[in-house]
Amino acid sequence: DYSQAFAAEGIQPTLISAGKYKVEGNPYVPLDEEAQGFMQSRVDDYYASFTKAVARGRGVPIAQVREGMGQGRVLGGDAAQAQGMVDGVATFDEVVRKMRRDAKASARPKASRLAYAQRAIEIL
Repeated sequence: DYSQAFAAEGIQPTLISAGKYKVEGNPYVPLDEEAQGFMQSRVDDYYASFTKAVARGRGVPIAQVREGMGQGRVLGGDAAQAQGMVDGVATFDEVVRKMRRDAKASARPKASRLAYAQRAIEIL
């Protein structure tokens, strides 16, 4: 927070708000223990939801996510793959090409069934 820097310059901010907690966490006054505890509880709640979703998506236990997957750090592609955070490393263009191939492959059976049905109707 900026409170000590402001005090050294003789600046005393006046905060105007409605609601007991409305100015909580602003950078002009120190964060009290109650506010810090509340903010930490929110972070913990979000972290629990996030790690649960990652574990479900990656098919691993929550403990593996919490203990081995970055722990809040940003990792490069190879390191993320080594920790099981990603399936592979590719350029954007490579991903787009693969998505196009996959989309075409999944569309073929439907298209051929449609063509077969149209031919069958024509025969009738």
